[in-house]
Amino acid sequence: MSSEQALQNYERNGVENYVHNIIQELCNIGAAREEFGLGDGIVFESHKNLLEADEGTEESASQPSEIENPKPDSFFFINRVDGNTHTVLTTAEYKPPHKLSVEDCRLGLREMDLYKEIVWPNKFPTEKAAKLRHNAERLVCSAIVQEYHVMIQLGLEYSYLTTGIVRVLLRVPRDKPSTLYYYFCDPNLEVDMEAENGFQEPKTSIARVLCLCLMAFGSSVRDNEWRDRARNSSHIWESNLKRSDAKPPGQPPLPNSDGTCPEYPSPESGSAYDPSSPPQHFRRNRQQRAVE
Repeated sequence: MSSEQALQNYERNGVENYVHNIIQELCNIGAAREEFGLGDGIVFESHKNLLEADEGTEESASQPSEIENPKPDSFFFINRVDGNTHTVLTTAEYKPPHKLSVEDCRLGLREMDLYKEIVWPNKFPTEKAAKLRHNAERLVCSAIVQEYHVMIQLGLEYSYLTTGIVRVLLRVPRDKPSTLYYYFCDPNLEVDMEAENGFQEPKTSIARVLCLCLMAFGSSVRDNEWRDRARNSSHIWESNLKRSDAKPPGQPPLPNSDGTCPEYPSPESGSAYDPSSPPQHFRRNRQQRAVE
């Protein structure tokens, strides 16, 4: 996946279409449709059309939020369908591996106070290992902050970021919007393809996105008062997703960019990420994660 378009095609054909079809089948089961509040199912739509039309929820159309439109590389709305009405359920941000590698995610995801540790400091490490870790932290935090901005703008509890190889599931609690919980998923390591029932465990990309959507069905969109309050209590971090040693599409990846090298172990899957200052804290909380 050497381009954003290739990543979009993979996600659409390899993950999203399956999630759509599974939810459509659940809609045909009365008990499941009622239990999860599925309506008439879901549809994936490009953010450009929706933002230009200022759609999302009926309330946001009549009471436009003060939050500016986000500008991440590429993301899609996952909308709940009720007849001719589409309501934002959650969003997905795409970051191709040449911009955000598995290695960056593994090395950069951790518990932190983001504003104090990443945004505010004007001194940077010079030792090689520390510099690599710092660069990875800035990259992954920059990507996650972009999606956090979208979540606050639209009043969403759940969202996710995907590189096509790994994905990071995200959750903003209603009572503490400065906290962003994440759950790191790497199906290449989590799914045992040799096991007889390996693909039946809820660890594949399809299962992760399906579960996130089902949880989002049970979460109501926050109103504009909540969104503006969350925005007003946050700082702005103007960051671009770049690094000095990033490789353009078509060039060999960084060593161990698949994240399998033991030098870059997988982060603990779940943690708390406090984005008050534009995620301000990134705190570990093993009891409450983006996926529970």
